[in-house]
Amino acid sequence: TRALSSSADCFAKQHQLQQQLHGGSMPEHQQRTPTTLSATLSALRRSPFTFSARLYSTDAARPGEEEEGEGEDVREGKEEGAGVRGDDTGAEDNSSGGDSDSLREDLLRASMKHVASLGFTMKAVQAAGRDLGYSSAVANVLPRQEADLIEYFLEDCRAKMNAELDERKEEVAAMRIRDKIAEGVRIRLRLTAPYIHVWPRAIYVMSQPPNAANSLCLLHSLVDDMWHHAGDKSTDYNWYSKRMLLAGVYTSSELFMLTDSSPDFEETWHYVDRSIGRVLQVGKAGSDLLNLFKNVMDGASPAGKSTRV
Repeated sequence: TRALSSSADCFAKQHQLQQQLHGGSMPEHQQRTPTTLSATLSALRRSPFTFSARLYSTDAARPGEEEEGEGEDVREGKEEGAGVRGDDTGAEDNSSGGDSDSLREDLLRASMKHVASLGFTMKAVQAAGRDLGYSSAVANVLPRQEADLIEYFLEDCRAKMNAELDERKEEVAAMRIRDKIAEGVRIRLRLTAPYIHVWPRAIYVMSQPPNAANSLCLLHSLVDDMWHHAGDKSTDYNWYSKRMLLAGVYTSSELFMLTDSSPDFEETWHYVDRSIGRVLQVGKAGSDLLNLFKNVMDGASPAGKSTRV
């Protein structure tokens, strides 16, 4: 925008010099004056994708000139209208963030239609942009490129898992703890199944250093939701150990699913059940060991006072 403003000032000065050289009479094709750039620059800042303002206008009045036959009332009306337009421009500036978020949401949603064939790549995003009527350059609205698309998919899958578990709340409540956890893992993995052939690249992208922190946060949110629907209400060290162990179960099950060629991923569901069984045994053994250590320390403390561990 700074370069655009400087260029317009240069053209305006050049136009004034040409008028002076021609004595006020210029060829028709040169009688074009630069319009004011305030609205143009505001439009460019608001949305670079819808920017279509013209820098030159044959209908614009020359600087210092007024239309013939205009009275004071007409000029006052124009000034009032300009004030209203200025207020509208400010309002549009305030809503520019919402327009950008809406465009990003529409682009990511449309991109998922191409992921099955193009994978979690910028080609899928560019194809979605063309579907929405934009050029391929609209993909630049995603600063983190493929990672933004993958994170959108992960968040959407987590929301769908929670919605299904909420709908089946009474059914899930009647299950054992291990069955509740297994059902949550199966529901979430089924959402990945349609894209399992392109999922290895998604794992690679999210394992890169710039994306690793977000990947871990999303994994934590996922297993936390699973334990919440399983009825977990722990507030001690078990809160951390349960989520850590379940995160290991989920990631290993996802990797197992990549190589599973059985019908409807039957072997993956058996693997989930076996893994959760082992994890619950390890968790119980760890809890028993900590309780034993605590009891030993309590018995060794003088005057029956417990020692903080």
